[in-house]
Amino acid sequence: DELFYIRCLEDALLNLPTADCDVPTLTGRILAAHANVSFDIENNVRSDDRSTSLYLRLVLDVPEEHLAEVVTLADEYMTSPVFDRTILKRLFSNPAPIKNMMIRRGNRTAARLAETALTASAVYEDALTGITAYHKLQKLAEHFDESVDGLVAGMQAAAAKLFPTVKPLALYIGGASGYDVWTKSLAGMKLGTLTPAALPGSVADRAPKAFTIPGEVNYCAEAFDLSDVG
Repeated sequence: DELFYIRCLEDALLNLPTADCDVPTLTGRILAAHANVSFDIENNVRSDDRSTSLYLRLVLDVPEEHLAEVVTLADEYMTSPVFDRTILKRLFSNPAPIKNMMIRRGNRTAARLAETALTASAVYEDALTGITAYHKLQKLAEHFDESVDGLVAGMQAAAAKLFPTVKPLALYIGGASGYDVWTKSLAGMKLGTLTPAALPGSVADRAPKAFTIPGEVNYCAEAFDLSDVG
């Protein structure tokens, strides 16, 4: 459930107002800085022990002369979002595009579902972008008015766990002068000290699974783990 609300945060944060700014003002600040700002979730798997680390990643693509103000803007997105119910309803009222993409990429959808019986990483991916996530989004859309309070509470809890207590892992690509601005800007963020949480390593059962789709093509996948056979 926490992963689902983090996924909702990823979708919503750049479309929500903050405590100090409405959405048009925030968008105007990004455009004025000639910046591209995006959130996504990165699922990293170590090759040696196959342990999984998940990161909510914020990407800032910005000219050096606007770097400080965009870092400040990013801090605002993370520490003072306002979960406007009208905006959330617009964002989460129609899961059809996700379903259509999963059908168009049916081979990938089937392979990912099969892999949930083998790796924890695939289970997390399913909770974020797979069939499990779609079913939750579908239920949310169909019962939004009675579910919105739970959605807001879940997103607030996820934001509280991720942002105010976490000093981000910060990666920089650019010139030396920009790096000085980058480090000084990060030092001024409201975020705190990293407290990583361990992810459980459970996997799905290995029973066969099937879902019906409105199409003329069947997508079948069988997965196995090479380490099972040495």
